[in-house]
Amino acid sequence: MSPDILLLAHRDGLNSIFESVVAAPASKLSALGYRVDVVVFATPGELLKPSIRRRWRKMTQGLEKRISGHVYTLPGARKSSPSLRWESLLLRAWGRWRIGSRATVIFCSGTIAGVLGCQLRDSLSNCTSIYHSLGPDADEFLYAHGIASLSDAPPQLVSDAHRRLDLQSTAYREADGVITISAPMREHAIARYGVPECRLLHAPCFVDSEVFANEAKQRDETRRVLGVGDCFVVGYCGSTLNWQLSAETISLLHVISRHQTRTVFLGLTQGPQRMKQLLLEAQFPLDRATIVTLPWQVVPRYLAACDLGILGRGLLGSRHIVNLQSSPIKFGEYLASGTPVLMSDSIGDFSAAAAEQRLGVVLTSGCSSDDAESLLTDFIDDYQSHQLDWRLRCMRYAREVLDINKFAEDIGEFALNTHNKRFADRARSS
Repeated sequence: MSPDILLLAHRDGLNSIFESVVAAPASKLSALGYRVDVVVFATPGELLKPSIRRRWRKMTQGLEKRISGHVYTLPGARKSSPSLRWESLLLRAWGRWRIGSRATVIFCSGTIAGVLGCQLRDSLSNCTSIYHSLGPDADEFLYAHGIASLSDAPPQLVSDAHRRLDLQSTAYREADGVITISAPMREHAIARYGVPECRLLHAPCFVDSEVFANEAKQRDETRRVLGVGDCFVVGYCGSTLNWQLSAETISLLHVISRHQTRTVFLGLTQGPQRMKQLLLEAQFPLDRATIVTLPWQVVPRYLAACDLGILGRGLLGSRHIVNLQSSPIKFGEYLASGTPVLMSDSIGDFSAAAAEQRLGVVLTSGCSSDDAESLLTDFIDDYQSHQLDWRLRCMRYAREVLDINKFAEDIGEFALNTHNKRFADRARSS
């Protein structure tokens, strides 16, 4: 009999990443016959404010219709709290109540969930923990502040960075299994944290290609509704954090416009005002831009309306460990919608794949404006002549290489093998 699966997330329950790394896998694992529950921590403020509490209720009710078990929202500590003591105590009490002695694999999304999952495992008799690493936490924290490395960090950020390093070290070393999202991350887990290869599973950020392919069938209608007709639509979907999108990246719209005069921009973001500011800084006309905030369910339809999707990480910048280990969800989503990607050459495993498989435009880190223009011009010429070939090739790659159904089976098998190995090792040592 297979163990149950518990997907554990620390915050981000209302973020679009939650759908990709927690909700969708939970749904697919349920469809494969596993008993799946989800636990997600929310901040006290989110649970006290009526409008946000309603969003949480809507999320949990919707997810419960897609999985075989239940969704539990637990009140976490304040965002400013550095301690996990409260959340650990609460989670362990919840585990004694809801899990008891049932065989359960705790699938932990992100580092804090990874640490809490190990503590929950240790408090129960028949559990195994798997840490899903989503990135180098301390490096991302510093990168978001515009700092290249810990040695360059000001004193007020050093302690926080060290805390993140310690937590991630604990998650890597103490979990029974680790899922890494790129080959460079896998190598990092082995070299830095000593994780044995037998405890590792490689699974890039995946996509439900069928959902995006179905929405792509409405591409012409979506473009008509948007009023973009025969324009060349450059899209961006994501946050407006500096390391995700910059005015310099937006300036590439001018390069594209010089060769394709009917270029328009479609921005899908939770930060519309910041995106407008970036467009103004890049001196791109706002009357040639559409910026919208959408629920994740509608995003595939809009991505399919684009002719080129911007993946802003590291674009026109220098190479950085955050990007080198990354596996951006949006890469698969752009491709699954049939949209080629504009990206840097430093994105995990994806940059090489994009260049080799002709899935978009790959700019070398720090490339000149002339080189960027030459590559973009060549792409536009070929895309306009062979648009259907480009779009079908992108969709095929997403379906054959990045589809969630393949990885759901791999994750389920990895969970079962990891659980059996843990208790076989325990039996041998007793």
